[in-house]
Parts: sequence; C-alpha cells; structure tokens
Amino acid sequence: MLKSKNRDEYIQKFGNKRKWLVSKNQGVGESLYLFHAIQEVDSSAKYSPKHKVQNMQDTHHFAFKNYCEVDGKIQDEFARIKKLRITFFETQYYEINNGMSYHVYDEFRKTKSFEVSFPNQADIVYPMPAYKPVGSTENVPGTIIVLQLKVLEVYPGEEGKPLCAEDFYLGYKERGEYTEVLKQIDKI
Repeated sequence: MLKSKNRDEYIQKFGNKRKWLVSKNQGVGESLYLFHAIQEVDSSAKYSPKHKVQNMQDTHHFAFKNYCEVDGKIQDEFARIKKLRITFFETQYYEINNGMSYHVYDEFRKTKSFEVSFPNQADIVYPMPAYKPVGSTENVPGTIIVLQLKVLEVYPGEEGKPLCAEDFYLGYKERGEYTEVLKQIDKI
C-alpha cells in the first residue's frame, strides 16, 4: 500500500485497523485471536528436531500497547486490560498453492493456558509466557500456533468508556524489537 495511488483513500476509508475497541462489558469476557506458523523443516524439506522451537519466549515477541493513542498521545479515558488469559492452540500444516496458503492436518487442539496481570498504567506489555509448542514428530512443514487472548478483568475507563488496546504483535525476534517493527508497519 505504500506505493498505491489510492493510499490516502484507503486510510480515509478504512482508518486504523490496529486498535481493539470493545464496548460490551468494557471487554470483560471478550477474546482476540493471533496466529503464527512455525516451520519445523530443514532446507531439504525434511523434519528436523533442531528446527523445533524450544521455548517461544526465546525466539518470539508477543507485545501490545495496553492503551490507545491518537497522534502519538495516550488516551487515558479508555479501559485497559487488568487480567488476561492466554490460551494456546496448535495444529500441523502443509503449504499449498506454491506456498501461498496453509492446509491444516486436523482440528486445532488446546495445549495450555496462562493468566497474566498488568499494572494500572499505560504501558507496552510483553506477556509471552514460557511456552514450548507440542509440535509434531511427523514429516510436516510446521505448526500453526493460535493464541486466544481472553480479557478476565479491566481497569475501568472514564464514564464506562470501552476497552482499548492496540498494536498486537506476535512474531520472530529476529525481525527486530517490537517498537522497531511498529515503525516498519507505520510506513505501510
């Protein structure tokens, strides 16, 4: 979209899709899902135990802004997440359409849940728990990991304002620090 002649029109029409605004119960009980595919094969396309992720904390960033901002200014009137349940789901996949799409082998299975609490302040949070994917010992390209983020409690906003959090990111650390990745996204 950076070079699209319709870039300004798209921004005007679709706005910022990086915010999560939830008014129902200020977000309590609501869920957001993130996914990430982890490759488990070597260059010869054969299963390789050395490519299995030992602990996602070591190789992945998971972060978000537990607040909303407009034009770089924090908007304190919105509710923020106080307590969050992170539930991991997994399935194995293989690529189709010349690597453009994934096909999953079976249904996603729930593997583990964690509860995380945050202080009552507008911060970037890094809630990735120590999680080792179950993965597979079969000759499959990899595992798709889905994180369900379920809001358990919130710090209320002013006069019942909705929950607002933004810039959720789940990706490899090798792509850069969270704030650097956001700068790259901002260019788009």
